[in-house]
Amino acid sequence: MNFASSLALAIPPLTALIGRINKRETEIRMAGRTMLMLAREQGGDLLTLKDQTPHGDFKGAVEGATIVSYRQAMKYMRIAKLASEGKFDPSLGIDAFLSLYAAEQPAKRKGALAITRDDAEYILKINSLATRGSTEGECSAAQSKLEGLAQQFGTDATTLVDKAEKLCPQQTQSAHAVALRQEVLAPYMKMSKPQLIEAIWDLLNDLAQRD
Repeated sequence: MNFASSLALAIPPLTALIGRINKRETEIRMAGRTMLMLAREQGGDLLTLKDQTPHGDFKGAVEGATIVSYRQAMKYMRIAKLASEGKFDPSLGIDAFLSLYAAEQPAKRKGALAITRDDAEYILKINSLATRGSTEGECSAAQSKLEGLAQQFGTDATTLVDKAEKLCPQQTQSAHAVALRQEVLAPYMKMSKPQLIEAIWDLLNDLAQRD
């Protein structure tokens, strides 16, 4: 019999206290086990939803039709994928379980960034906000989010955007067109109506002279 056991038996109040501690610890571990198992099931259903959703629509489907955030959905799907690879420890909580295998992600993705088309479209949207947000705060927040995404994929923001652009060239062209339009129209957006009419008149005159 060790010292702790002797102490617990010798002092009745400690016996009850230690009993409560052990009982509660058991409940905590069971709650964590149940949570991770539910997360695995949730991730499996989300992966099925992703397979049945057209490219580019998965994030909208999650945020529009479920009460699960897209960020949390990504966690659930990661758990389900790991479980399908035989990596599952129901004694851990969600964050602890993901942290345990987080170190594997950069090693797997080193050299070739494994991102899906859905990922690429989302990355390009965030990059668009980071470079052309309506306010400085919006740009800064989007840039921080982009850097966080890059870290998750084991790379830097520039490389991540390059990879996304290769996967979604049409979206990239569209983004460039929007950027060009904003750049061209920016001076006119600040003009009053009379100033705009004058600018249009000057433009028409210039085109007429060229003809």
